[in-house]
Amino acid sequence: MTKILIIDDESFMRDMIKTALKIARYSDIIEATNGKDGIKKFKEYNLDVVFLDMKLPDIYGGDVLKVFHKNKKINPKCKIIIVSTVNQEEMGQNNHLTLKEAEELGASSWIIKPITHEKIIVAVRKALNNKLY
Repeated sequence: MTKILIIDDESFMRDMIKTALKIARYSDIIEATNGKDGIKKFKEYNLDVVFLDMKLPDIYGGDVLKVFHKNKKINPKCKIIIVSTVNQEEMGQNNHLTLKEAEELGASSWIIKPITHEKIIVAVRKALNNKLY
């Protein structure tokens, strides 16, 4: 069974992602409301996919991604999907990761908010099929 972690401080965003995943028949879903809890759960569970918000209350999502990258041997096949309000023009500015940097740190894809159920389902299916986009 595919195990998915959602790291987002906004409950409505976690609920939206969770609903989309359930529509696509993914049911083993874990939630974290901040970066520290997300890192803990990344180390605790054998994960297949992580949805990672970039704007978390305690740690910048890019720094969480760096911790995941350093600990990749814990979850070597885990795919990271970035969820952010940061668009391509803002990537690389104000300490935001560029898309290339995120990919080098293991991100499979980047979804720009507002998100839809369709974007979530497409992203998780592509990530699980090892397709970068």
